[in-house]
Amino acid sequence: MLKAMQYGLGIGLILLGIAGLFLPFLQGVLMIVLGVIVLRADRMGDVWIIIRQKAARLKGRKR
Repeated sequence: MLKAMQYGLGIGLILLGIAGLFLPFLQGVLMIVLGVIVLRADRMGDVWIIIRQKAARLKGRKR
């Protein structure tokens, strides 16, 4: 049940991202990336861990 909800959320975010590409481009890209992260995670709790890791990696690249 939770996995089905996770897939629904991931696909929904990807669809919102595709729609968002036509207006604010970066927001659409962000939604697509979040949707892919949600779909790739083993559990919903892992989603926030993955997002924090990716954000830390991006902060490290900027310096």
